[in-house]
Amino acid sequence: PSTFFLIIFGLLWYRRAPFDTDFFTIAFVLISYLRHTYLNHFASACTSLSQYWVASNRIEKFLMCDEYNRSNAIAYHSKTENEESDTLYINVQQVSSNWEENSSFELNNISFSACGGDLIMIIGSIASGKSSLLMTLLGEMPI
Repeated sequence: PSTFFLIIFGLLWYRRAPFDTDFFTIAFVLISYLRHTYLNHFASACTSLSQYWVASNRIEKFLMCDEYNRSNAIAYHSKTENEESDTLYINVQQVSSNWEENSSFELNNISFSACGGDLIMIIGSIASGKSSLLMTLLGEMPI
């Protein structure tokens, strides 16, 4: 701020501006306003602008992606009125999936079953496949 102050007054002195009390009063108010609004918030404005560019590029990349084919989602069934009960259930037997054909990570032979209202916990270390299992069930990860 003091460097900014010196540059402004140096330029005004060079342009032979009159340095009287009216000038200093107006200049002090103007520089105080500029320092508060522009100089203090310049760094946050630059940060916000860079975050905007990154976010807009990611959103644009996502919106330009091809439509995803959900034909490989795991099918779900509910028993009809003619069957024993109308409870929702899921039964997964020997499901294997991976993101890419030659990837090193793969879910192998996952089997479980659950009924509506059951509390299921998926526990594992970081990068052990918890989210990949859910993505497989939703059809986001190919089987």
